[in-house]
Amino acid sequence: MLRFTRCTTSQSGPRSPWRPTAVGLAIGAAVLASPAAAAPVFTTVAPLPSNGHLSARGDVVVMTQTAGTQTTLLAGRGGAVPTPIVGTGPLPTWARPHVGTNRSGHVVAVYPRCSGPLVATCDLYVYDFATLKETALAGVSRPNAGEVEGDMDRGAMAFSRWRLKAEPTGSGDEATTLLYKPASGAARVVSKTKGGQQLALRGQQIGQIRDINPSAASCGTPSVELLSTSGSRRLIRQSHCGEEGNHPTGLDFVGSRLHWMFVRIVSGSFARYDVKSNTLQTDPFKNVVGVSQYAPLTSTTGLTIRETSTGFPGSPRTWELDNVTGLSYPDTIKPR
Repeated sequence: MLRFTRCTTSQSGPRSPWRPTAVGLAIGAAVLASPAAAAPVFTTVAPLPSNGHLSARGDVVVMTQTAGTQTTLLAGRGGAVPTPIVGTGPLPTWARPHVGTNRSGHVVAVYPRCSGPLVATCDLYVYDFATLKETALAGVSRPNAGEVEGDMDRGAMAFSRWRLKAEPTGSGDEATTLLYKPASGAARVVSKTKGGQQLALRGQQIGQIRDINPSAASCGTPSVELLSTSGSRRLIRQSHCGEEGNHPTGLDFVGSRLHWMFVRIVSGSFARYDVKSNTLQTDPFKNVVGVSQYAPLTSTTGLTIRETSTGFPGSPRTWELDNVTGLSYPDTIKPR
């Protein structure tokens, strides 16, 4: 198995634990739209048999991989290539895991598991990397309702619950209720009809991605929002649906900033939003094909999942996990 060690990148900024020390790994660079900034560098971490969902914090990364109808949770820690987590059950194909922390400060992964084909059978589980145990989350699940996604910060939880009890898995986020549960205390509703997906919780702030206009063209208007646990809401950035299918992914906090990536077919942009100063910055690039998932690690580094197949009819689809370094955010734009 390939091993990866923590080391300083050639770019200035925080260290990344995901730079490979093995030789022969492919390295590709993306060309920025801004000529004044250096291009971020994409480095292959490992080939993947399928697409999946991705989350990371510190030196821990979790992701999903699907073979047939079986979806498995994988993790890598300390720079190791992600491998299946022993002791966790099967996940639905749409499951989006999140790396967080519990009340004891342990790094954990939060993810859904379902006992049947309907959302109403889904509950949230947590895997503790210190105890190596999987448990159902207490005080979160409700009978005849489906809890499908959650993020944990020091034991507090932001999570989503499907309101349409009999709806098949994979239904739209317009049917989602967003809830918050403090580390000690009962869960309460933050937004009953306008909950989203790709949740990110830090302190009293909840980031989410929600389609604010599902009827807009073929891809709706998936947008980034910031909510407080008391229910106030701020629209940070909305996508512009078009031929390239612009949509945000990889929403997560790094310090006081909310990071994500707008992915398109042949271009995209990394983004970070400073909650305190209400400032939005981007790092646009071109000619990076097939990026589907993103997980920020630091202000200047992250991980992506990218399709690497040729696209010719009948050719098998292949994917890879990439490390991206050298993000610089040269453009400041108005949040909206």
